[in-house]
Amino acid sequence: MIDTSVRQQIDTKLLVNYFDRLVNQFFKLLPIREKEAATFTTYSRSLQMEVLGCREFIVPFKNDATILTLISILQYFSDTPDIPITDVRREVFRAIDLLHKSKKTYAKVVDK
Repeated sequence: MIDTSVRQQIDTKLLVNYFDRLVNQFFKLLPIREKEAATFTTYSRSLQMEVLGCREFIVPFKNDATILTLISILQYFSDTPDIPITDVRREVFRAIDLLHKSKKTYAKVVDK
């Protein structure tokens, strides 16, 4: 079980599933950037707001450097709508790798 800011615990399996969802959301940045920069900025900001909200909601995330890295990547995307696609690809796959590592870390809690 994982503590939340509203003093209600959530099942760790739900959090593990959420990491899978975030992987898909980060991956979606690639085709969006390849098509429309304006939509890319909007989507980046929306995803960043979600991750920021999750950081506040999930107690262990408050001090998780990985979450700060994800937020920072999204901030750069929002601030740099004309970022080269090669840079987007590199950062998206870096974010996905971080999410997979975090998922494994939190999945260990489930296995105990």
